[in-house]
Amino acid sequence: MKRIQIQLTNKKLDDVVQEMAEACAHRLEKDTSRGADRVAVIRGTIREVLEKYVHAYDLCGLATVCQEAQEVDPWGSKVADEE
Repeated sequence: MKRIQIQLTNKKLDDVVQEMAEACAHRLEKDTSRGADRVAVIRGTIREVLEKYVHAYDLCGLATVCQEAQEVDPWGSKVADEE
C-alpha cells in the first residue's frame, strides 16, 4: 500500500493549480493535436508539474508513518531510487 502526499513548501495548493494551468496553456499554444492526443498532452503536462510536489511512500506494518518507509513512484510501483 502506498501513502501519497503533496508536499508544498512555501506554496499554497492554489499556487500549484495556477502553475498547472499556466503550464497547460503554454504547452497547448504550441500543440496542434486534437481529441485523445490533446488530452494526453494535457495529462502529461499536469503530471510534469505534480511530479515536483507528489511523493509516495510504502507503509510498514500498521504504523501510519514508518521511519524506514521507502519513497516509491506515485504513478507506478518502482522505488524512487531505482528510477
